[in-house]
Amino acid sequence: MNPKKNLILLCDSYPISSGEFFIDDEMKVIHTHFDKIFVLIKEQEQKQLNRFIPDNLEIITYNSNISKRHKLKAIPKIFSSFFISELFRSIFKFKIKPTPLFFKIIFMDIVHSNIIIEELKKVIGSKKIEVDNTVLYSYWHDYKALALARLSIRSEIKTIARAHGWDVFADRHNPPYLPFKKFIIGNLTATFSISDAGQTALLKYTENINKIKVSKLGKINNRKPLFNKIIPSYTICSCSNIIPLKRINKIIDLLSALKIDDIKWIHFGAGYLMKDIILYAKEKLQNIDFKLIY
Repeated sequence: MNPKKNLILLCDSYPISSGEFFIDDEMKVIHTHFDKIFVLIKEQEQKQLNRFIPDNLEIITYNSNISKRHKLKAIPKIFSSFFISELFRSIFKFKIKPTPLFFKIIFMDIVHSNIIIEELKKVIGSKKIEVDNTVLYSYWHDYKALALARLSIRSEIKTIARAHGWDVFADRHNPPYLPFKKFIIGNLTATFSISDAGQTALLKYTENINKIKVSKLGKINNRKPLFNKIIPSYTICSCSNIIPLKRINKIIDLLSALKIDDIKWIHFGAGYLMKDIILYAKEKLQNIDFKLIY
């Protein structure tokens, strides 16, 4: 009899609340490769969402509140080579100023990863999971991936993590620093970046390119395109937060350059650049009907 294959997924929202919607389609593909899937997620308000949840998936929630005990337990790590090497690498190689905020970021990542390690041990023990036949998967390259990397030191378990944007590019943070990247990449079985740019950014932490693979995200679209269009009009839809990172102004520039009559543009999303984008669209798209819905 073959041993059962398990997956333990660490994430923030799926499938209880809004967010991480790419996991739905990913789960449609990977759930058939495992006998049992456990999703470990923070306690939160459950929303009635149309999420894909396979029959072999079990949701396990945990209390993520940080107590004095959690902080006290993390203090000994400050004096370890694990902590000190991260300090020296960040300060001398990546030129991060040793401010109180910098120290707090490192320390709190240890605190959070300690909580994850505790919860994982509970799950593995209570569900009698054989770790040799289990893949531990963090959807984000943050403290959850750090927890898996720390567990990997003690045993040869299969640990992987995705890497997106905010958890890859340090310059999106203030200070421009992401803790324990070298340690995480080096000790996980593999890191899967959702983009080529992400892979390039992560390679500054390691010389082993085989540790960082590219696995792009996407949505399954089973709809068939219609080619028997009668009305000679076009509706273009876009969806994202209206923030500098998303470069909504580029969509407006593209639309203004099109030499096609009867175009309508609809954008779904909100953000602090909403007013600026509306003004820019009114200036550039005088002959195009547009609407921003949020």
